[in-house]
Amino acid sequence: MRTNTETREKEAYSMGNIVNLRIATVGYDKESGRAILTLNNDLRYVLENTATYIRPLQDHERKVCLCIEGGGKGLGFCNMNDAQIADFTKQVKDAIEYYQLDGVNLWDVGSGYDKAGMPPVNTTSYPKLIKSLRDAMPGKMLTLVDKDEPTASFYDPALCEGIEVGKYIDYAWHGYVSEEEEVQIIEPWETEHPYSDYTRKPIAGLTAERYGSVNMPLYPKSAEGILNASKKKAIMWKKEENRKKNNIIVFGSDMISDEQNQYEYRMENGYLSFIGAIAEDGLEWGKNPRPPFMEREENGEYNYGISETVTDEHRQKFHLGYRYLAKDW
Repeated sequence: MRTNTETREKEAYSMGNIVNLRIATVGYDKESGRAILTLNNDLRYVLENTATYIRPLQDHERKVCLCIEGGGKGLGFCNMNDAQIADFTKQVKDAIEYYQLDGVNLWDVGSGYDKAGMPPVNTTSYPKLIKSLRDAMPGKMLTLVDKDEPTASFYDPALCEGIEVGKYIDYAWHGYVSEEEEVQIIEPWETEHPYSDYTRKPIAGLTAERYGSVNMPLYPKSAEGILNASKKKAIMWKKEENRKKNNIIVFGSDMISDEQNQYEYRMENGYLSFIGAIAEDGLEWGKNPRPPFMEREENGEYNYGISETVTDEHRQKFHLGYRYLAKDW
């Protein structure tokens, strides 16, 4: 929501096709040994007020999903037994149905697997949980974040009790996103990796068209140079023939308004200009009045920006005003 600077009318806009609500985590009840689906206070508030925060997104064909992460208790996706998987699956299904959400995103981060007394990790628990969730909710969206050891074995069904993980999920994307690094463009199916400092193996059963290679950080103003270098990298990647397999862009940071972060982060000039650099349906680049990479700053350096050919209406929608997703409680 924001205010039109000319008419002063309230206008609402949203970005993307999938909205993942955070933070839900894997809790642990020591007495019963159960894995517990835990919702933090902000998430619970949003879910309890679905008419205000969720239904308008769904009415505009956005998929609103629950993002489940590690809870730091030592129990997570990678070390549940079969009983815990079945129990946790039911809890997730009940929550999705009760709040009328569209699916689940799994992000195994911060699980704390090194906790004393907790079961060791294995390569079958996570795939079995994914299959269990898909079997329980066949009509819902199921996605995951591909990063580090939790998903490292997904390339080999033999390590996953015969489960081809990619056949049970809708999408996956990498989780290597940092405000201190250039954007990482990860392509598990390629033999050479010039656009990323990290590599991943392909998830068995998942096609390249369903993998998010681009995960965009929300850079602060102090990282303007990194943002420009990232846009240059994205454009060069997009220009390579047959390199770009889909139109998926992941926004790896929480979506916040300028009021919430006191202008430290530039959502408009960060996320939105990056869409212009890479998306097929974003702002056009490389056209008159100047080609890419030709905006010279006062200090003589080139700003690797995009030549934007946009209408006044487009500019009004995407380049003026604030309060995109301001927290109001």
